Amino acid sequence: MLLSSCSTKKATFINKTYHNVNAHYNVWWNGNESLKEAVKALQKENKDDYTQILSAYQLGTREQAMGQNTALDRAIEKGNKGAKKHSIFVKGQEHVKWVQNCYTLIAKAQYYKHDYAMSASTFRFINSQYKDSKQANEALIWMARCLLQEEQYSLAEGNLDRLKLLIESGKASSSLKFDMYVAYSELYLKQKKYPNALKYLDLAVDERGNRKIDTRLYFIMGQIYQETKKKNTAVKYYQKVLKRSTAYEMEFNARINMASCYNSRQGSASEILKSLAKMLKDSKNKEYKDQIYYAMGEVSMSEKNATKACEYWALSVEESAGNNAQKTKSALILANTYYDLFEDYVQAENYYKIALATMKPDYPNYDKIKSREDMLSALVENIKTVNRLDTLLIFSEMSPADQNRFAEKKIAEYKAAEQAKIEKEMAKQESQAGGIASQNLKGNWYFYNATTVQRGKESFVKTWGRRMLEDNWRLSDKEITFSTPQETELAKNPEGASTAKQDSASGKEDQNISSSNANNPASKDYYFSQILRTPAQKDTAKNTICTSLLSMAFIYNDGLKNEKNAIESLLKLVQQYPEYEGILSAYYLLYRIYDRKGETPNANYYKNLILRGFPDSDYANLIRDENYYKEMLAREKLPEKEYEATFLAFTKGHYSDVLSLAQKGNETYRDPVLMPKYAYLTAFASGKLYGKEVLIKKLEELIAKYPAAEITPKAKEQLALLKSGKINFTTAAQDGMPSSQESHVSETPVEQEAATETTPTETVTDSKEQQLEKEAEVYRYRENQTHYFVILANSSKVDANQMKYDLSDFNKEFFSSLGLKISSFLFTTTEEVLMVQQFENAKTAMEYYNFVRKRHELFKKYPAQDIRAFVISAQNYPTFYNMKNIEVYEYFFNKNYVK
Repeated sequence: MLLSSCSTKKATFINKTYHNVNAHYNVWWNGNESLKEAVKALQKENKDDYTQILSAYQLGTREQAMGQNTALDRAIEKGNKGAKKHSIFVKGQEHVKWVQNCYTLIAKAQYYKHDYAMSASTFRFINSQYKDSKQANEALIWMARCLLQEEQYSLAEGNLDRLKLLIESGKASSSLKFDMYVAYSELYLKQKKYPNALKYLDLAVDERGNRKIDTRLYFIMGQIYQETKKKNTAVKYYQKVLKRSTAYEMEFNARINMASCYNSRQGSASEILKSLAKMLKDSKNKEYKDQIYYAMGEVSMSEKNATKACEYWALSVEESAGNNAQKTKSALILANTYYDLFEDYVQAENYYKIALATMKPDYPNYDKIKSREDMLSALVENIKTVNRLDTLLIFSEMSPADQNRFAEKKIAEYKAAEQAKIEKEMAKQESQAGGIASQNLKGNWYFYNATTVQRGKESFVKTWGRRMLEDNWRLSDKEITFSTPQETELAKNPEGASTAKQDSASGKEDQNISSSNANNPASKDYYFSQILRTPAQKDTAKNTICTSLLSMAFIYNDGLKNEKNAIESLLKLVQQYPEYEGILSAYYLLYRIYDRKGETPNANYYKNLILRGFPDSDYANLIRDENYYKEMLAREKLPEKEYEATFLAFTKGHYSDVLSLAQKGNETYRDPVLMPKYAYLTAFASGKLYGKEVLIKKLEELIAKYPAAEITPKAKEQLALLKSGKINFTTAAQDGMPSSQESHVSETPVEQEAATETTPTETVTDSKEQQLEKEAEVYRYRENQTHYFVILANSSKVDANQMKYDLSDFNKEFFSSLGLKISSFLFTTTEEVLMVQQFENAKTAMEYYNFVRKRHELFKKYPAQDIRAFVISAQNYPTFYNMKNIEVYEYFFNKNYVK
């Protein structure tokens, strides 16, 4: 009987009983205990990021999951063993119910290992193999959870919708409702669809009575209400958390978030700040100081005290030693405040840099933040250059006595700053030491007696002063060195590296400058070594200042949209350095800014400076004719076109024409890239006309004149082959001949003894696509700029007003959180524009474009030729509107946006 009961071929009562008992108690139970052990450990190790809305699930990181591999692999092993050894699958039915549990055990272990694809596959098998069972229905939830982790939101929603219908129809157990509601809430949270997330979180807490889980869900609901600026409601949910929470970290963050939700109509800011200050002193909150300071900053900002808020946020950044999430959040709000409110771009750049150092690439708007920091970094570099060289120029013009006083003042400031740093570090060390001393130490050792230790400290400071904890602390006159090499050649002072000669009242006085002190800001030599002594050095400094000022103006105007600062930089340039060689660019930019601002007198002033002072310049022509830039682009392409004509003449065997065209191209354009190529063509055309010796001579001249040109190695190779007699010069000419569009040359020459005539190639003509490509060069692809979604409608066949209403309803249904606006106006006499604005970058605009094209009835209702849709940047739109070149822009759009 025992042997027959082991069989899995027959579904007898004895067989089923035997395998159910063994699958349950010998296999599944042990595996499930391993799984529970791993899940409990992951939840314990999981470190929630309270700077972001929490996830309903505590999965831990992939690295933490790897730490539980032993337990999870054991669960999978037991599940596999149970499924293989104890399954009785007869006539399309599984007769051992614990086999389904074994498969579920495997799939859950795979999920907690972060192997979501494999887990989803296993759950999919369970759902299809064991239809209508509880495990099959539960698998739909877990499949959705796996898909959520891989951001496949529509598929996840489909699985949850299937289960919802089954429960509503009574085909699935209502006991699955709670897990389904939580999965729904996570689905909408990940997509930031907060109203939908709140709906299912409400349903979940109503369905469940688990205090620990409900507390977490209440906290998430508080975070959502706080995020959506419904702070009063958020406070109510945080209060629920305080009544229920048994975890100090969650309780602490609930209190901090309640403080951040402060409203001046609800109480006194000073009372809240006192309460937070009290929390700072509590030893339990030592590791949470960064969060407390952040909350104090938010309370101050609510009181419209931005300066104080920034002070608190700066302290938050400073205290965030091990909490990168909070450091990122604090640095980012500081950076944004300095950027938007104070327009202090130096401080903003500094805190963006700090934020990026602790920010992960998947952080929201990471690319936008990185792009802004890159732009500000360039701006700050120019600001520092201008400030440093301005100071150097003033310093260099001072009398020796004034220079001496200036250096002493700078040294005093430097030493004061260094002393402040030392005292701050000492205070920090004392604070840390105090924390250790405050512990209940017992014994007779000297350092266990706090009073004796304090006396010892006072005696030490009285004798030695405050000293950093470092090697050679007794040496008070240690050399201070910095890795601050001079930023430009100006500071190197080539004419006076060893001595600085200055005029004084009594004549000329030599001051020996020690090279060891030249990099020491605590030494006068550091300042005297940087004096600009010659007119050439001063001219170089002034030219560098002008270049930096112009760069600053372009960044302010184009990147930051700060016309005030752009004008300030440009006015300093044109007023202080009117002889600058790039002054015309400054005049033109001032003209454009004033014209855009509607300040006509100022605009006309700089317009007339250009037209009267530089009547033949490109800028003057641009003012006279807005389409002049097309001619500029064509003119820039002209050298390449001329070379192509020369190259074509060579391929047709018109060698005399090659010589005249090459000479004309060189004399007209003097293009350093094309000149070696012209020389190469000239060499072989001359060889064809006048013989091999002339070819050799011309190649030698090319090699000598253009040793670093890209064509030179090929010329050397051909010359060697020609001299050895291994290649005919006609064939050599054809091999590796460079066109203006190609920088590479053939690696292997064609070795052919018999002279052959060159085969004429077909005349190169611009195709329609080539023409479109050339015309599209007026547009620039800038991914991180503001974008619009545009529809061009045939006004004779499309009701634009009705289209506007339809599109508005569509946006309310699917994109209400974006606050999109729709405007319409005439584009031409036969076309109208519908513009949806605005999107913060190309990515979000294209997501809208792809969604609306698939889901909106407009694009099914009207023929494609009657409505045309695309995305366009704010920078490109004025050009598009003025030129009305729809086909050209569509070419540019398809090439750069449509993947």
